[in-house]
Amino acid sequence: MTRLKITIKDAAELLGVTTKTIQRYLAKGRLTRIKEGTRTLLLLAEVKGLGNATDMGQGHNHPVPRKTLGTGQAGDTVTLSRERYEQLLLELGELRKQNQFFLEFKGMLQAKEEAMHRLERSVDELRSRLEALELKTLEADAAGSPGESREGISPAGEKTGIKPKKPWWQS
Repeated sequence: MTRLKITIKDAAELLGVTTKTIQRYLAKGRLTRIKEGTRTLLLLAEVKGLGNATDMGQGHNHPVPRKTLGTGQAGDTVTLSRERYEQLLLELGELRKQNQFFLEFKGMLQAKEEAMHRLERSVDELRSRLEALELKTLEADAAGSPGESREGISPAGEKTGIKPKKPWWQS
């Protein structure tokens, strides 16, 4: 199985150039630098792709990147191969799609949380109404004579003859 990452020294040996040349390729953006701790590694596929190119960019045949920006401040100009540029564009597109998906998911999640909070408030209101009804029932029972049986009373004030059961929430 081939390694996916190699060191700068191994890349130089593979291409038959010096490590200084590999450093120049990194500065020009022709290779991708991968840092793992203090080690600098390169993608083996990029090194092999660079080795297959007819002109590896040695010498001064290529224009040297300018070190100035439009404002006169010092900066770095990075050059990339067309293949790497297209790969980065594809990755950027995928990242934007994922970002859009996560934003939509976040919106749905917030809407569900708001709905859940509304339901929790409704439950709290119903609990308080239930407690008020229980209190009224207890007051009505206490207002009745002590010798009276605890038979149920219909809304019209008539005795029903049915003994009330404890509600499920008091069990």
